[in-house]
Amino acid sequence: MSEGDSVAGDGIKRRSVNNAYCVENLGARVREMRMAKKLSQRALASEARVPASTIARLETGDLGGLYTNSLASIAYILNCTSDYLLFGNSRKGSKPTSANYDISAETRDSEVVIRIKPKE
Repeated sequence: MSEGDSVAGDGIKRRSVNNAYCVENLGARVREMRMAKKLSQRALASEARVPASTIARLETGDLGGLYTNSLASIAYILNCTSDYLLFGNSRKGSKPTSANYDISAETRDSEVVIRIKPKE
């Protein structure tokens, strides 16, 4: 832990300067879920409609330029939540369902944009 970081009661490290989350083990969780589905990095990238370099960078811990819609697409293909990938919360294997959420997806410039909103 670097100077200025603290661990909250929920076990998530936060930077005291701006309270930003420090995401650890995201790459390991992406790799674990990808391997469990027997997907190559290229296959996961193709299904999630993100560049293959995005998957490779994530798995090595490089989060630079990661878009939330890319992470959501990856989580969707891996059948888990973005929350699980980011923080390791025990929601592995659970997807939002249409019973509780309005879910829509569209393709924009070779990326899948998934919108998930709680039903009113």
